Amino acid sequence: MTIESIRSLGIDVSKSSVTCHILTQYPVGGLKTYWQKSRTKASSLFPAFYSSPKPKSKQKSAFDFADYVIENKPDVAILEPTGNHYSRLWARILKA
Repeated sequence: MTIESIRSLGIDVSKSSVTCHILTQYPVGGLKTYWQKSRTKASSLFPAFYSSPKPKSKQKSAFDFADYVIENKPDVAILEPTGNHYSRLWARILKA
């Protein structure tokens, strides 16, 4: 497996949610440039999943996160936890 073929899942952990993104290669121009070019499409490129979703606002749940991981089949997942206890749920889903 070469570096270019590694499917990476980046996960930003917040108090009640995670925001995810899949990368298959390092972006040309670097991550900052990639973010600046892609942030207008954030809702589709960077899906958010909630530990206690609000039904009326159609937020995605931890079960949806599990489906997202299964569907995208990342080789590696990188968590950026705000707090250790906030990341436990998401880490357990990844481990399973």
